[in-house]
Amino acid sequence: MSEARNLRRLCSHAFINEETNKWVCRTDTKTQDSCNTIDAENVTAVLEGDLWKQLYPLPNEMVAKPQGRRMFPNFNVRVSGLLPMLYYHIFMRVLPISDRKYHYSRLSQRWVDAGPADEESECVLYYHPDTPCQGLAWTRKPISFKTPKFTTSKREGNMIEVREGQQYVLALHIVEMSDETDKPNKCLELVFDDTKFVAVNSHQNEAVSACKLNRAGRSPLNES
Repeated sequence: MSEARNLRRLCSHAFINEETNKWVCRTDTKTQDSCNTIDAENVTAVLEGDLWKQLYPLPNEMVAKPQGRRMFPNFNVRVSGLLPMLYYHIFMRVLPISDRKYHYSRLSQRWVDAGPADEESECVLYYHPDTPCQGLAWTRKPISFKTPKFTTSKREGNMIEVREGQQYVLALHIVEMSDETDKPNKCLELVFDDTKFVAVNSHQNEAVSACKLNRAGRSPLNES
């Protein structure tokens, strides 16, 4: 983890913002076109846990607080196809998926359009605590993100800022380390549609709260 903090740039997408000391992701077209991409045909990734699939059609809600609120369910992904002896950095990325924001109507019991989305903050990459690690280690067991916290305000530390009422999806960002210094490291981003959620201050749909409570054994409203 200390090595990841000391690097300033990993690939054309992932780099450290020296002002905030946070890993961030650049998404402009020019940068993406210049990125050296890992061969996606050799890498497969499967989202683990059936709770994501149960929450998806409701749709899922993720509680975010100014002080931070831990993500539930956890983001667990089983990856195969990484070269066993090469080192990889692994990040979780939260992608906005709509230019609209939404409000939950208790009358109709569904999310309704509430106008244009608020401008997003800088896209933060949440680094896995074991990064960097060899491909053999990453593929030996599921890659698990258990501690990410969502916040609705700018805060210090490895938190992810989201906007209340806006939709997001989770992605796994993989960076392959290389000794070649004349070109960016190869990277690959895998998006998991089943992780789509609406950021909320507290759960709005009782079905979502009940589903999480049934699985967690305690109220998701009190997670910290």
